[in-house]
Amino acid sequence: MTAWITRSFRNLLGTAQLCMVLALGVPTFLYVTLAHTRQLVEERGLILSNLADTIATSISENLRERSREVDLLAKTPFYVAADFNDVELRASLVRMQQTYPYYSWIAVVDINGIVQVATGELLEGQSVEQRPWFQAARQGNFVGDLHQAQLLAKLLAPSSEDGVLRFIDFAVPILNKQGEPRAVLGVHAHWGWSKDLIKRIAPQEMLDNGVEIFIVSDDNKIIYPDLPEFFGQTLSVPGVSSDQAARYQAWGDAGQFLTAASRVASPQSTTPLNWKVVVRQPRDQVLEHALSLQRVITVVFGGALLLFMVIALFMGRYLGQPIHELSRRAQAIAAGKSAAFNQSFHTTEMRELNASLQEMSEKLLQNQHDLEKAAKELEQKVIERTHELAQTNLQLEAANQQLSSLARQDPLTSLPNRLAATEFLTHEFQQLKRRPVSYVVLLLDIDFFKKVNDTYGHATGDTVLKRVAQVLTRCIRENDFIGRVGGEEFMAVLPMTTLNDGAVVAEKIRAAVAAEHIEPVGHVSVSVGVSGARLEDPSTDEAIKRADMCLYAAKAAGRNRVVTDREDPQGNVEAWRSVD
Repeated sequence: MTAWITRSFRNLLGTAQLCMVLALGVPTFLYVTLAHTRQLVEERGLILSNLADTIATSISENLRERSREVDLLAKTPFYVAADFNDVELRASLVRMQQTYPYYSWIAVVDINGIVQVATGELLEGQSVEQRPWFQAARQGNFVGDLHQAQLLAKLLAPSSEDGVLRFIDFAVPILNKQGEPRAVLGVHAHWGWSKDLIKRIAPQEMLDNGVEIFIVSDDNKIIYPDLPEFFGQTLSVPGVSSDQAARYQAWGDAGQFLTAASRVASPQSTTPLNWKVVVRQPRDQVLEHALSLQRVITVVFGGALLLFMVIALFMGRYLGQPIHELSRRAQAIAAGKSAAFNQSFHTTEMRELNASLQEMSEKLLQNQHDLEKAAKELEQKVIERTHELAQTNLQLEAANQQLSSLARQDPLTSLPNRLAATEFLTHEFQQLKRRPVSYVVLLLDIDFFKKVNDTYGHATGDTVLKRVAQVLTRCIRENDFIGRVGGEEFMAVLPMTTLNDGAVVAEKIRAAVAAEHIEPVGHVSVSVGVSGARLEDPSTDEAIKRADMCLYAAKAAGRNRVVTDREDPQGNVEAWRSVD
């Protein structure tokens, strides 16, 4: 009976201590395991998505700028009528190669596929008629997918770790004065630019935390990095979509990764590239903070449980002893045995029992105080951990806002970039469909900007871009948009503006830029293409295309002028009208 009573006290106290620990530990552990982990994954997925979008946008702008540069060169009067034996033609190709460090080979190929002039005199006199870039360029502008060098493999030094040359092709037709193709201007840019571009954009801290970046072709093959087998496994890219939020994906035998993707907008080409940027981070790296917090909580509450069980064992024995003594004496009396029991003895035992109970009560109160203190300390630790988590969330939110701002701002001029321009145009186009109030698109290009860079250097070229950006900002209204969308190309969007008013603003800008004195260049000028959005336009691209055609017309007409597109009452567009 005595043993049963003692065990009952230990069991009761042990169970009570266990329930207390579980009541505090289980909810905290579940919060870290479920709610906090889910929130951490969502925030990290947003960061990966923003990084993928930023890289995809940068790749798209680079490809578009290279394609536009080649196209503009092919349309210059010199190339339209150039003699293939003219030494100036070779010098022009060499100058173009020097403007961009990744141009490996530039050549002019006649309409029969024979290389007439090439940088380094490589492949001159040889036929490239069967090369895909030459065949496609006879039909229009072409930007080719990544491929290994064939004809140039033995003529150029390797530029990748495995010794294999990989190129991106840019090719455009050279038309004669009658608009007929007379040759093809082809450019091979080596793939090293992708590594340098990603190195500039991706934060080193993210790469140190296991974040990996891939460029994937249309057939779901990895084209960056060059050697995926260096990662220790054969990579199998899952079917991720750029329209979906970041989520966990199985990468073959490599395991689960938080994966985000973004589509690379293809430049104008007879064959679209359909690339996408895929960013991933190992599941363990994503959950590292939550797992660490789980381990701390497990150790703390496990230690508390062990301590409380030891205290319960001690208290059970201490409380059972007086009852055991009272039971022994009661059993002796019940058995009829002699016992030193009288009134005074009885009273003394009661006093001793009362004193023992009083002492135990004081000890219980002290233990309760200790337990409350321990509980407060645990609660304070939970509050501190919660505060740390809140600070981490604030830092992640600040990082997300910074990434979002960087993704929409040109770092040189501090103007909005092409992504911001696309968003502004989309908003205005939606407004046009709801209430037919037109807006006007202005495309501006600094005249002879390449000559500025060649003459004064790229630092002076950057100064010219900044000063022109300041002039453009002064010439527009507060609710108008002005952004840099290319190397020396800017775009302005004028909401609730007619085409005539837009032409006036364009002329104001042209005159202001021409009047600005910029040391040491002096004065520069801009050519401006102006187009008004129309209710029947299927998308924002139509007004941009018309403005771009007007810009070409302004360049062809001698530069430093404004060209607008007009409509007569029957809806026929007049051939480019200049506003001088």
